[in-house]
Amino acid sequence: MIAVLAGGVGAARFLRGLLLEVEPQLISSIVNTGDDTVLHGLNISPDLDTVTYTLAGAIDPERGWGLENETWTAMGALSRYATTRPPNSHAAPTWFNLGDKDLATHFYRTARLAEGATLAQVTVEIAQAWGLDLQLVPMTNDSVQTVITLAEDCAAGSAGTEISFQEYFVKHHHSVAASGVKFVGSSEAKPNGLDILASADSILIAPSNPLVSIAPIRSLSGVDEVLAKRRESVCAISPIVNGAALKGPADRLMTELGHESSVVGVAKIYAPICGTLIIDHADAHLASAVEAQGMRCIVTDTIMKSPHVSAALARTALEAAWGVEGIGEIVPGDQVGDIVVNACRTEPNGPLLDNDVVVVTQKIVSKAEGRLVEIDPEDPLSHKQLVEDEAVRIVRRRGDLIITETKHGFICANSGIDLSNVERGFAALLPLDSDRSARRIRDIIQAKLGVSVGVIVSDTFGRPWRKGLTDVAIGVAGIAAVVDLRGTPDALGRTMQVTEVCVADELASTAELVMGKSSGIPVAIVRGADASWFRDASMDEIVRPPQEDLFR
Repeated sequence: MIAVLAGGVGAARFLRGLLLEVEPQLISSIVNTGDDTVLHGLNISPDLDTVTYTLAGAIDPERGWGLENETWTAMGALSRYATTRPPNSHAAPTWFNLGDKDLATHFYRTARLAEGATLAQVTVEIAQAWGLDLQLVPMTNDSVQTVITLAEDCAAGSAGTEISFQEYFVKHHHSVAASGVKFVGSSEAKPNGLDILASADSILIAPSNPLVSIAPIRSLSGVDEVLAKRRESVCAISPIVNGAALKGPADRLMTELGHESSVVGVAKIYAPICGTLIIDHADAHLASAVEAQGMRCIVTDTIMKSPHVSAALARTALEAAWGVEGIGEIVPGDQVGDIVVNACRTEPNGPLLDNDVVVVTQKIVSKAEGRLVEIDPEDPLSHKQLVEDEAVRIVRRRGDLIITETKHGFICANSGIDLSNVERGFAALLPLDSDRSARRIRDIIQAKLGVSVGVIVSDTFGRPWRKGLTDVAIGVAGIAAVVDLRGTPDALGRTMQVTEVCVADELASTAELVMGKSSGIPVAIVRGADASWFRDASMDEIVRPPQEDLFR
């Protein structure tokens, strides 16, 4: 199950994309109600309604709120009373527009609350009426009001005056300076959804204003405590792109309230409760500054110009990877599967799930299987002879570097023999059969944890004609090595003729980003891989036969 903290237009669009990637029954969204207000005697929940209308395909696409093809007859008729309203009366305000069709939602909510139903119960009923199958949860059934303190004398009042969020946002078009934000009633309110946050497989923070859309949820008792415990499972999307908010006052509020209006400012706000922040390509140069806050940083397209872009963003948020701590030193005879099982039982990200991918470095597999050979560290010839013994063909020599074809069919440097991270005087050889090694690990995990995962044994290879190293798969079990897209349409409807994607290598390189070369983390979990990739497979799918290779 996926939990989403949400508020406003950005969250609604993100959820719309998420529904293209995940079955609605697997999504629970906890929605901000600090914006809720009572006008004309009606209970109005703007964020809940914006999410509902957007996911139902009924939102006005231009405004981003309210219903499409709306009419305003009731509001027009209401304006006739403005001239007869006493000076001290708040009756018949016209600064907050309610469309004729939209009124029906508020009529229903108000009547049900008056009958004693909770806001959570009414929200379920409204979602069902609009044909929604995901779970929408108001952050609380109690009254919590977001209140803005004015920074200076203005049309809204004198400096220090407190006004409601809707007066700030709608009546004054969020054009007045703020010196503070508080959430009246949050200390007494009982939060909804703590159980959802505690048990969710992943927790996503939608690209909503962190100070007035997400902060009200966080202000409720127990929410931050649960998020902090689940920190490595929490992924947020920055609503700030290139220093500005795409919609609403997030950038200006952050500056006025003493925060940096940038993805780094967002990172500082979320760092205590969130392990990963997704930022836009426009902010790629700030990725290291985000990571300096103790967060992983993912750079992708976050501007949700269409549902498909929203879906891609949601997919990125779900495809989180993390290193598994506590593996320890591996010695010959160890069962890597048992060690992974024990380490995952104490993982702060929670237990392994079906369709997780477990990526294990070749080094610990080779050590466990006794693929260590003594060499003379003072004699380079002993190493070179070992390279030739493990090869079936020498592809190229240049100085001390030998490119070989191994018995597995891999083309790599020095037959894949590794001297790093092994005791001096020893060399680690590749496993004899890396597919079999992966199957053994997968079988142990399935037997002891009852979950079906994919397992990849990874190693670090160079690439011809390209500088730099990357991790690739050298053994697979339960996960496709290659996904054949030939015969399927591309994004423009053209039939792809030659596209075969080596997803095992992509997953191995994803895992390497969190394992690193010197961090001592030899196992990583990748969550969110496409369910269709999980099947029996082997490295035969990857290794190109000689007759198909243009360079042999």
